[in-house]
Amino acid sequence: MRFPTLQILEARRLAPAMAAILIAAAAPARAAEPELVLRSGESRIAQLRAGDSLTVELEGGQPFAFYHFVLSDPTGALIAHQSGKADAAGRAGAKPLWANSGVVGCGDSCAAPDPKNYRFRTYGQAEAALAGRQLEVTVFGAGGSLVARRPLRVVATAEERAYFSDADACPRFRFPPGEKVYVSFHHLEPAAAERRFFLVAEPQTGLALGAVLQEVRDPAFPRLLDLAAASPNATFHVWDPGPHDLGHFSGVTREQALSYPFLLRTDSLLGPGGPKSTAGLSITVDTSGCPPPPGGG
Repeated sequence: MRFPTLQILEARRLAPAMAAILIAAAAPARAAEPELVLRSGESRIAQLRAGDSLTVELEGGQPFAFYHFVLSDPTGALIAHQSGKADAAGRAGAKPLWANSGVVGCGDSCAAPDPKNYRFRTYGQAEAALAGRQLEVTVFGAGGSLVARRPLRVVATAEERAYFSDADACPRFRFPPGEKVYVSFHHLEPAAAERRFFLVAEPQTGLALGAVLQEVRDPAFPRLLDLAAASPNATFHVWDPGPHDLGHFSGVTREQALSYPFLLRTDSLLGPGGPKSTAGLSITVDTSGCPPPPGGG
């Protein structure tokens, strides 16, 4: 039998611990810090391959708040920037901040190369200038308040790259009707086999995984590309767009024929999301003027 006096003493001994537990339970939970997510294609990244596109997204922000995303170099010089409004879940961004690591290609007088301002003619030039550089992505909120910051290292790799180009392998992102369209490959593997090249019209809803793509009906497709007989770098003529072939198109390279309905998969698209072909996602065929600069840079 326990005596009342001992029970009282034990209760007094446990009281501070119980009080601490009750206070902790009653305290409001600390809000999670917003997370800045960096992506290339569909993949999260900690470093960016020179020539690939950088997409940024803020998670856990304030619903419907405006945020400003900035990419800068070690000196603080601005490379690219964009603004966006968060949705009801506090997500903002989720669109390319820096397209193709600043590669502007050839044939577009509206986007002249300027290496000092991080605009490059070719992927090789971008790689030579950027590989090993440590950049920074910063997110600002209302009144310029700092919300999130992440370093981003740019690296060079020897992985295969495929992209739309001219006959001299210079990247192209826009073509007028009647001009020849080429596809170039860099760093082809020694065992690269023959592939079929298809052209698909991008849906109006955009390129999302699982989207149904419409194959361009042209006698030129599918075009067989003999990669086995090519050097590590090769260029192939793939299309001659006519006056009615206006719009946005993506290339697809496969060893087998397309199956229908053809759903967008990350292992087949010529562009971000593919395991090797991570640049030159799409081309635009039109007769219009200059497009807005990607990323607001």
